[in-house]
Amino acid sequence: MTFFVTALFLLTVLGSFVFGVAAGYWVIRGFLNIFDPARGRNKPAAAAALAPTPSGD
Repeated sequence: MTFFVTALFLLTVLGSFVFGVAAGYWVIRGFLNIFDPARGRNKPAAAAALAPTPSGD
C-alpha cells in the first residue's frame, strides 16, 4: 500500500508539472499569435538567386 501511495504521489507531481509546462506553452503561443497573426501563415518562397562565382575561364 505504501508503494502505491508513493507512486501515485510522484505520478501526480509529474503530471501536474507536464500539464503546467504544456499550458504555459499554449498561453505563450496565444500571446505571440495575438501580436503577430501572420506568424502562422505560410509565406511564399522567395525565388532562388544565383550568386556570381568566378569561373576561372
